[in-house]
Amino acid sequence: ISFDGSDDRVGIFRPGGYQFSDQFTIELWIKPNTYQDYEGAISFGDVGGSDPSIGIAYFATGWRFYLKTTDSIPDWPTMIAASAPSAQWTHLACTYDGSKKKLYRNGVLMEEQNMTGNIEWDVTDLYIGFFYSNSPNRYFDGNIDEIRVWDIVRTGAQIKGNKSVTLQGNEA
Repeated sequence: ISFDGSDDRVGIFRPGGYQFSDQFTIELWIKPNTYQDYEGAISFGDVGGSDPSIGIAYFATGWRFYLKTTDSIPDWPTMIAASAPSAQWTHLACTYDGSKKKLYRNGVLMEEQNMTGNIEWDVTDLYIGFFYSNSPNRYFDGNIDEIRVWDIVRTGAQIKGNKSVTLQGNEA
């Protein structure tokens, strides 16, 4: 999917099946043209509503794994991050198991952080190419492909071994 960075996004409204409580994996391929703070690749949020629950968005020096739980308040400077060069495809994956969140780049664990609590679902809309914030830079500029949302925690080996495999639709 190609995004122009100014007003494009894909919205899946109220996808109730994607509301996990304390474990998940999200994977996607990104090819950013440019990036600015709060530019989003994917997020669960609400335009004009409260803060997102989950997301991958750019801030400062990398793509941050944003997660809001009942026990935590997101803090941009301390979020785990991974870099992704412009004009090049990069696979990003984030996992949360109820006690730790992890961020992978091209199948390699880049950073992990202790975190507890159930995911705080204020809203349930899924956005691709967008991250809800007060910043005008919330739209993704580039391409996004192969988005995978799992209600389980995929291991590093599963992420690395399957990031380039076409799914059949019967995976668990």
